[in-house]
Amino acid sequence: QMLGERAVDAKLWPGAYASGWRVVPKYRGAEKRCHWSYVSPEGARITSKSAALQAQPDGGLSAKAAQEEMPRMVSQSEEAKAALREAARLGLQLVRSSRSNTGFKCVAYNACYAKRPFKVQVTEGGRQLRLGDFSTAEEAALCYAKHLASEKAVAAAALMQVEDSADAQPLLGAGGGGGGGGG
Repeated sequence: QMLGERAVDAKLWPGAYASGWRVVPKYRGAEKRCHWSYVSPEGARITSKSAALQAQPDGGLSAKAAQEEMPRMVSQSEEAKAALREAARLGLQLVRSSRSNTGFKCVAYNACYAKRPFKVQVTEGGRQLRLGDFSTAEEAALCYAKHLASEKAVAAAALMQVEDSADAQPLLGAGGGGGGGGG
């Protein structure tokens, strides 16, 4: 099974597929484990992305530059448009990231999952928490934005609870009236 244009460009660099690069399983059944080989336009089978970059005539400099210039994965599918509309309706902002190949924070692309290749994963209390898998980066980013909104709501509720309990407590040693003593 050979990967398509979008997956090849995501695994290598923008324009890799158009320039003749292909991504194929390293061995039978390897796609289940995401073990891939990179096939150059000349047909050479290369086992690592860094070696594939070095196999470029300029040592991969143009590929790296194209990767930095290219806007992150932005889909024009109906699902992506619906996710953007939903974010606007809820007043949520999708969190961008220049460090992610998807363009969105905590959203990763994994070609192993063809139907839902975008996953949302966060770290909470030192543990990885997977929030879900989605067919577009925008849907995944919306999930992350909802997660952030719920975290803020929980934090605000906890703060209000602390403030309410502080208001209900009598202030000790604050001079004036009240209890005890006598003599």
